[in-house]
Amino acid sequence: MGKKITDIQCFEKWVGAKYVNTKNNRILKEVAASLEGINTSRHSRANITIFINSYIRSLGPFINTINDHVGYNETTLFYQIDYILQYNRITEAERYQQLWLLIRFYNFICLRYPEMGYFNDAVRMSYKLLKNIWLPQYILNGWTFLNYSPLMKYEGQERVILTLHGFDRHSTRMSSREYIALHLYKIDSPFFRELFIDYITSSYTRLSEFTDNHLGTIGEIMKTLCRLKTSRISNVSSINHWTVQDARLIKKLVNVTKTKKQNGDLSLRTKNNLLGFIRRWFQWAADNGRMSFEKLFFDELSQFEEPTKKDARPIPPEHLQLIFDKAHVLSMQNNLNRVLYLSMKLLHQTNFRPSDIYSMTISGLDYSISHGSHIIRHITKTSGPFGQIDPLTKFDYDILKEVIELTDELRENAPDKSMKDLIFLFRMPNGRISNINNDKLRYFMECVCKELGIKRYTPYNIRYTYMTKVFENAVINDLSESEVQVLTKHVNLGTTMGYVKKSRADYFKALYQVMLEDVQVDPRGKVVERMPDQAQDLSEREGGCGKCRATNCIFQSILPCITCENFVTTIEYEPFFKRMIAHIDDQMEDATYPHDREDLVTMKEVYVSFLIEIDKLKSQTYHE
Repeated sequence: MGKKITDIQCFEKWVGAKYVNTKNNRILKEVAASLEGINTSRHSRANITIFINSYIRSLGPFINTINDHVGYNETTLFYQIDYILQYNRITEAERYQQLWLLIRFYNFICLRYPEMGYFNDAVRMSYKLLKNIWLPQYILNGWTFLNYSPLMKYEGQERVILTLHGFDRHSTRMSSREYIALHLYKIDSPFFRELFIDYITSSYTRLSEFTDNHLGTIGEIMKTLCRLKTSRISNVSSINHWTVQDARLIKKLVNVTKTKKQNGDLSLRTKNNLLGFIRRWFQWAADNGRMSFEKLFFDELSQFEEPTKKDARPIPPEHLQLIFDKAHVLSMQNNLNRVLYLSMKLLHQTNFRPSDIYSMTISGLDYSISHGSHIIRHITKTSGPFGQIDPLTKFDYDILKEVIELTDELRENAPDKSMKDLIFLFRMPNGRISNINNDKLRYFMECVCKELGIKRYTPYNIRYTYMTKVFENAVINDLSESEVQVLTKHVNLGTTMGYVKKSRADYFKALYQVMLEDVQVDPRGKVVERMPDQAQDLSEREGGCGKCRATNCIFQSILPCITCENFVTTIEYEPFFKRMIAHIDDQMEDATYPHDREDLVTMKEVYVSFLIEIDKLKSQTYHE
């Protein structure tokens, strides 16, 4: 084990800086204090000696503004960083150590004097970025630090750290992030690199769509496309003009792209997110005259079809009771368990997501005279930057009130001002105070299930349970779609259906508002896994729904092909049935006579019944 510096006077003699009294010097007193406890087996005496003896020179013209811990800010930090980078009497390894010691000092004074708010007004730096262990390496590798805004000046840099001050006012999806690293070198085309920067800075909300994983994949796709466009394959070599063929290549490249981060193919959700990002990016470029596109280019960038998800897993009543009983017993052991148990109860009896609950603030609680109840103002996944107001029952409010009382001491002692308004807090093993998150509750529930000897359930299983209860209540009480939306806070009923355990008939009855009690055509046997070899194309009028098994099919009936015993279709034709249902809905709005409407409803039920059979086949394929 290396020697640790524990005393300032001992440190002063040990480093050989005898000509400076670090204990009384108005500048070096706090610097020396920040170095106490350093393990010298990792950081040599020579590195610490260099740091102390050159520290005053590193401040340059700011030397007269520093007194103890007063006078430090973002400007002094970057000035000292530039000094270390230009110091030519040290090796690169020593330069890294000097940067590490400097950043350690700034972390030290930020933690020791939180009331100073050193980086509250910073432009290129944030406290969270300062705590990043990779920051010295970022600096050595030449990363540029920029304040993200539509006015930021980008000059072609390949590595950029964007600080996101106040970004939570514009995007709830990235409210917890204070910076983001842009590995722009992954896009090797200067044209696309600049186009990408212009796009994400053209609107605050556009950066929230971006992830580093996207940037790497986008870089691969753009690199491949640029190479293809200059080859004989493409009939248009200009990267400023894009054809339908290019769009098909983009979709194919997205579909086959792999990422080292995930060790395999991108998930379908990631593929659709990535494809949507590229589509919106290029649409912006078209709208702003940056590139031109063939008429059907964007139609080709359609979303990949997603197989039907497995039914959600609500917790069976017998397990639900056991879990809450056991969690209640554990909640008596300590405050953290109690707070986690109370958040479980809140999750079980409200539409709140776990992330909604753990981001609630005391200042968001209020009493509404018009509602005659307590309310909570908070930002959620779907609320937008201005948040939403939700009413609280007496039981909900009592739970939050108890949590506030249990965590009151933590708020008082939290050095981070952002913690002082949060409701759900806990003390970490190292003594630091932090915000409870979904991972903490998941671990608590895993422990509960393990002690009970039952299968593992997560907080989202509790949410599934709530959503299932809402849907069952909606079916029993014939609630409208808008009433279900109010109860679940889902914009689309289809979103709710993804959370609940249901039969396919119930799903489609609710989604398309049909009875399905006396469907005129039986689709069973007409929806097949693959087309029979002898199946013939239908007429142009019916070509979008499937094929005919008859060798000589002549379309003579006034009824559509789907009513014929020779008709077959596959899951690839699903979009046709959805389009027909939408078309019928439009016709029903204009239907003048009752019998016209009845005929349309009958046909709609036929198309919906086909969708159910297609959904069954997709589900079987998905599970296999």
